[in-house]
Amino acid sequence: MITERSGQPFSLLILDEVFGSLDHNRRDNVIQLLHRLEAQFEQVLIITHIEDIKDSLTQTIHLAFDPVKQHTIILE
Repeated sequence: MITERSGQPFSLLILDEVFGSLDHNRRDNVIQLLHRLEAQFEQVLIITHIEDIKDSLTQTIHLAFDPVKQHTIILE
């Protein structure tokens, strides 16, 4: 809706913790909607702590805080 109203194409969509208050069925609906948005956005970034979301996504990056090194690391 925002891209249509602005008349400008957006290449990036970032969603931070949008799944926390949703039940499983609503989560699935949102993920299906996000897959349909892939045609409108070059990148869609989803930040979440809900582990089962990652199985529904094309690509994931799992980050964790390393207390010894005192910074975030990428987990394999």
